[in-house]
Amino acid sequence: MRFDSQKAFPYPVLRPDIDDYESGEFQTTVDIVSSGDNKKIVLKAHIALSIDEIKKEIASGNACVSLIISCRETYFRDAITSKKLDIEKAFTSGLFKGEVVVSPFIVATKPIKKFRCRDINSEFGVKEFSFEVGEVLAADEPRMVFIDRELFKPISSILQLVKQDSLVGFDWRLRFEENKIQLQLSPEAKDEIDRARNSRRNKAVLINSLYFAAIVEAIHKLREDEETFADFRWAKILMQQCHNNSIDYRTHDACETAQRLLKSPLSLLKQYVFADGGDDQ
Repeated sequence: MRFDSQKAFPYPVLRPDIDDYESGEFQTTVDIVSSGDNKKIVLKAHIALSIDEIKKEIASGNACVSLIISCRETYFRDAITSKKLDIEKAFTSGLFKGEVVVSPFIVATKPIKKFRCRDINSEFGVKEFSFEVGEVLAADEPRMVFIDRELFKPISSILQLVKQDSLVGFDWRLRFEENKIQLQLSPEAKDEIDRARNSRRNKAVLINSLYFAAIVEAIHKLREDEETFADFRWAKILMQQCHNNSIDYRTHDACETAQRLLKSPLSLLKQYVFADGGDDQ
């Protein structure tokens, strides 16, 4: 089963940009995360469905949500069926690599007779429809996510602290011409940070200072000259994480993008720094 926006059906199918229904939506958001032990990959999908008549068919067992999952690099293909609009399933991590495509449908699991919905386009000319087992009631555009071991690490993993003897004090520089973004520090600053970053409190400060600034600048670099940087490992991971989080780094505010990729870094200050109190002076 494949999504085809140009395919004509003899019955109404709820699809994006197709006027079989005059109003209503069937939209799917997909996220893939690593399990705590990194041995499993967990697919999470949320279905937004606004046509109550289709919801009733699902609730009565006459239809179900079907997610077709395929991975070209590993030749993996599977289907998840569910009566729920929030779906979660774990897979062995080795089954996925690279681009994973999730194609969402709602299909009839039993014959459906005399289906009526006031949102169906009047151009069909009839008020009642029948669906045989396996026929599609709704289809959404395929969702693509990228799977890579590095993607399950914090975005800060694309950064590397390196010692630069030409720097003094606490001046620092960024270098993007390597597979990891290099935060170049003076020997003094590098030693101080290496000693300090073992605590959560100090990590929270680093994330909101050095790391945050580096990610913002990396986004600007990609915007200005994507062709130059796109083949570096840090750039691929950043672009893939943006894709998986539905962020267009080319147009979205760089500061907001960095906050989302770093998982709301200011909240870390609240948790590990501000909570400890401190001098007002």
